[in-house]
Amino acid sequence: MKTLYHVTKKEKLKEIMKEGLKPQIGENSALCFEQEPSVYLCDRKSAVYWAIMLDADTVIRVQHDFAEGEVEEYQHSSVKEYITSVVIPSECLKRDYGVITEKSRAKAMRELCEDYIHGLSYICTEYARYYTNDGHGTYMSKYLHDYLASATRATIKVMENLDYSVMPPAEIRSLLREIGENGGYTYDDKYMDSGFRLYQMLRRYPSDDLEIFRKHLYKLMTKKLKGTFRVNTGGW
Repeated sequence: MKTLYHVTKKEKLKEIMKEGLKPQIGENSALCFEQEPSVYLCDRKSAVYWAIMLDADTVIRVQHDFAEGEVEEYQHSSVKEYITSVVIPSECLKRDYGVITEKSRAKAMRELCEDYIHGLSYICTEYARYYTNDGHGTYMSKYLHDYLASATRATIKVMENLDYSVMPPAEIRSLLREIGENGGYTYDDKYMDSGFRLYQMLRRYPSDDLEIFRKHLYKLMTKKLKGTFRVNTGGW
């Protein structure tokens, strides 16, 4: 019997414990344009990370005999995710009070904040590539467009829940320099000969259907990452 975990909000607990976990396209799945109704699970170590990212406060332990092939496993940086289309009955569920502690939450918050410095830099780089290198209308352009729409929406959702007071600006600046020195691009890189940095370009690219997401992400970054935007990390 495999033991996994599901994170949710307390107000949904009563219904879940009565009816079980049913595959669905919920709010978070819709943000990522998921097409198939599913149940989303994780391992014990990852539960506190998902709780932060999804603004959840409740963890349910899931003990269920999954048949071979009924669960797909994914690794996302610091966390694991398990996805199934199987209905998990209520008798397989039990609330777990011991997963989210003050210590585990603090550790997870710190790691997620660092992970998303890398993630934000990657998204800013992909926007530069989309608006510069990929001719609109090509297959790769359509693929990159859809990726950016999904990734930006999901990143906004998580960024709203991250507390960057756990990472002083000097530490973030040091991380950005390290990324640049190792050959990577960062959101502080200069965009070609424009005089603007990649994060600033989020609100300067041509107006299109991605604009609302780009500008929202820009506002979140400038609010949460103050003091990190004048690092000389090179150019794109």
